[in-house]
Amino acid sequence: MKKYLVIIILFFVACKKEQQENILSGKLKSIEYRSEDSSGFKMYLEYDEISKNLIRVTDDSLRIALTIEPESNHQIVIRNYLLSEHLIVNVLPNKNIESVDVLDTLTSTLTRIYAAKYDSAKIDTITEAGSIFISDIQNYDFVTDGFNYLSHAVSWTQMDFFYGTRRLTDTVQYGYSPHVYNNYVPLQRPFQSSGFILTGMPIEDVFNSILLEINGYTFFNRNKHLIQSVTSVNRGYQTNFSYRFNAKNQLTEMDVSNPDGTGNFMRYKFTYYE
Repeated sequence: MKKYLVIIILFFVACKKEQQENILSGKLKSIEYRSEDSSGFKMYLEYDEISKNLIRVTDDSLRIALTIEPESNHQIVIRNYLLSEHLIVNVLPNKNIESVDVLDTLTSTLTRIYAAKYDSAKIDTITEAGSIFISDIQNYDFVTDGFNYLSHAVSWTQMDFFYGTRRLTDTVQYGYSPHVYNNYVPLQRPFQSSGFILTGMPIEDVFNSILLEINGYTFFNRNKHLIQSVTSVNRGYQTNFSYRFNAKNQLTEMDVSNPDGTGNFMRYKFTYYE
């Protein structure tokens, strides 16, 4: 009797898992990142079965354990259970992100890292706090063709051993592939500034507020097409993107190469709920 009871329980567990998979069919399930030296990580995305919103992100290297709380009083809290830092994301009623703060739970210190200004729901300026050597990064003058972001200006304060402190500017331009952007993909926003300034390689922190795009929260309108190239006008950097898809037209791999800057190469792999 006990043997049959165990079989019945396992059957219902399997059915429950299959039901969850069906409910989330087509949703992004994992993102794997690898650099040219084979270092990297694989993130697993979990969703609420009712709202279908992303609620939890973990990885296979025990560096990431995030929970994304539902919006409350125009704020979203992203809790990182492996660090003493949480993100406080302030959002507008139309789901535009207004600012992102880092909360140090040990000292209760709140530090603003991103702030955005909008003009009739369209992005006007984004300010990034930066770091000691690159700070007060301003992204502005965003140009679109009605479907994709074509370019924007960036200015920043740079401190180095030869020039002291100086204010620099650049223009970042974007080229597009014919592939339609129909799901969440990293590095598809025009906001690439801090990593691009330092290395010529578009870099974004996929662990944090970027993943809120899956739940509809963003700084930008979504591009219609996937980016094919990112170019720095003043510094000459160009980063190139290539994509591979499965039979369902789901993006399965994205390669990012940067021959003009640091020469880095990155590969992203994606899986989906069936």
